[in-house]
Formats: sequence, structure tokens, C-alpha cells
Amino acid sequence: MSKKRAVVSLGHDALGYTTNAQRDAVKITASALADLVEEDYQLTITHSNGPQVSMIHKAMTELRRIYIDYTPAPMCVCSAMSQGYVGYDIQNALRSELLKRGIYKSVCTILTQVTVDPYDEAFYNPTKVIGRHMSPEDAETELKKGNYVIEDPGKGFRRAVAAPKPIDIVELQAIRTLAEADQVVIACGGGGIPVIEQQHILKGASAVIEKDAIAGKLAAELNCDELIILTGVDCVYQNFGMPDQTPIASLTAAEAREALLQNQFEAGTMLPKIEAALAYLEKVPAGKALITSMAKVRKGHRRNRNHRINVSSVSDGPLRQADSLAAAAHCLYRRLTPKAKSNFTLGPCFYVVQNPTDQSRQKQAQVPMATSMAPIKIQKSEILNTTLRRGSHFRFNEK
Repeated sequence: MSKKRAVVSLGHDALGYTTNAQRDAVKITASALADLVEEDYQLTITHSNGPQVSMIHKAMTELRRIYIDYTPAPMCVCSAMSQGYVGYDIQNALRSELLKRGIYKSVCTILTQVTVDPYDEAFYNPTKVIGRHMSPEDAETELKKGNYVIEDPGKGFRRAVAAPKPIDIVELQAIRTLAEADQVVIACGGGGIPVIEQQHILKGASAVIEKDAIAGKLAAELNCDELIILTGVDCVYQNFGMPDQTPIASLTAAEAREALLQNQFEAGTMLPKIEAALAYLEKVPAGKALITSMAKVRKGHRRNRNHRINVSSVSDGPLRQADSLAAAAHCLYRRLTPKAKSNFTLGPCFYVVQNPTDQSRQKQAQVPMATSMAPIKIQKSEILNTTLRRGSHFRFNEK
């Protein structure tokens, strides 16, 4: 069976709001993402960056206030910093979680730029607030620079930036190449770095891009099977926040559009997620969009899970002993139930060589593709003496 390809959009809850909170939160997030990888998903991951980019912007602004020789960092630079900072934590946490499960797969972060239209209406009505609260004097200074500020009654003023619609993902081909190679890719973090193309030159824009909007666009561009948007609620609700709120188990695209006309979804929270799902399904009608919480997606994908070892560290060419297989098998064995530990069931369509230490008498056994054929049973003692081709993998089902 071919792998399912999915774009997973991570919300604030998946990352935390501070440096330490993010480091702890991504460990839980990585476990949920690893569950999907174990379910034979190829993942392309996007994430929010609101708290992170705001923190960076505050730090760079205060640095300029204290040391006048420093130049304030524009929003596009702050977005780039947040992509590296968040991607670093996600990719290391996910890589570690996958290795614990005996899965050897590359995880990488791509610094991603997204073009926007300089005449987008959002630039004439900035609504995304960022940075610290300012005094009236500081707000006046920002206005003189040509920036927008919004008053937060009782707290002061905050800078506001535009949230234009994404046009093109500049690094799309690189993302697609890695995804097609079955790598885990982290891209378009925080909606992507907003840039304006001027005579083949990309110039940063003072804006942020809605991360759900770019997730829907990325899933469509990659022709993914699923768009998974993780948020703080278990599902979409009708009349959310009201006494008669009702969970919606599923919606067709037509029903979702009708709900939009009824103003069922709150701007800034569920509305952009529904719009992203519709934009994706418009380009990929056979696709599926899932909006849920981290806990729910883990519970759903844990059902009927198979235990599996992926082996990608074996070299091409002649078959040889896989150095890392014993460690991977040990990780798997510890997770099996006592009943399953008595023996493993090897699913069809895999290559196995017995007696690898005796090269002159190696016998290669190819299990036919027919799924109706009875599976081959392998004792746990034999699993440590198995040679695999590069890219092959075991699939073990508990009996």
C-alpha cells in the first residue's frame, strides 16, 4: 500500500508560548507526529509562530532601545528567525522520538518564503497585533515611521501588521522533492516569510501570513491525501460557545460553505481553518481535511496500529547485516504485549534473507504480493539475524 501524504498544521498549543514551554510541548507533539509516521504517513509540517515572532520582535525592539547602534529587525527577519527557532525544536524532538521507535528517517526544516500581493487589501487595514504594549509617545514614533498601531484600552498601544493572502510558495519545489523522497519536512512556518517580488528580487514585507491559509495551499500544491489542522478543540462545533453548541462529526464542502454564510465560525479562530480546508478541497476534491486536537488525532490513529521497524540505514548493493536492526528490534520488542512477544507475524511483500552470517548459503525469500497469502511467522530470536535491502521494512501485527 502506498503511503498517505499529509500536511499537518500545528497550533499554539502544540508549541507553547515561551522557550522552556516550547521545549516541553514539542516532545508531546513529536510523539503524536511519530504516531502518524508509524501509520505510513509522509508528513509535511507547518506551524504557528504568533508567540514566538512576537517575542523575537520585542527582543529586537528593546535591543534597539538600549543600544542605539543596533538596527531594528523588520518583521520579515523576525519571521525568518522564528522559523529557524521553532523548526529546530520540532525537528530534533521528532528525530529523537522516531529513533526511539527504531525509525530512521530524515527530518529537516526549510526556510520558506511566500509571495504576497503588495496591493492586497489587508495592507490597508492591518489587524494582526504584535510586540509589546507601548506608551502614547512610543506609538507616535511608530506612526511617524509609517507603521500602524492599535490601542489596547487600559494597556497602551501595540503595533499592527497586515495579514495578506499567500500567492506562491517560493521553495515549493524543494519541499516537493523532499516529500516525494519520503522525508519529514517542516516548511512554511508561521505562514511563511512574506515577500514581495520586484523585478526578480524578493523583498520582505511588513506582514504575517495566516498559517492555516498556507497549510491549505501547501496541501493542495503537494496534492496531499489529507490536511490535518491541530487546534485547541476536539472538533468543529455548531454554535460554538453557546449553551446549545453541538459537535459536528463531518461536513461536506457544500455544508461548510453554507455554515460560512450563516457566520457559524469565529474570525481569527475556526474561520481560517474552515477556509483553508475548503481551499484545499477545491484543488484536491478526493482529499480529506481533519480539524481536531492533538489528543484526538493520536487516539484516532492509534487504533489498529501495527508494530513496525523501518530500516533505511542499510547500504545499497549486496545484502549485508543491518548494524542498526538489532537495536531497532529491541525497541519494538519492549513495546509488544506478552502474547505478541511469543512470536511475530511478518506481513506480505517484504524481502528477507536467513542465515546472513553464512554468505555462501544465503537464501533470499520474497513474499509474494498477494495479500491473501498466509503471513510468514518469524521467531523473535530470528529477527536479530535478518538482512534487509535498503528501504525495506518489517510490518509486525500483534496476534
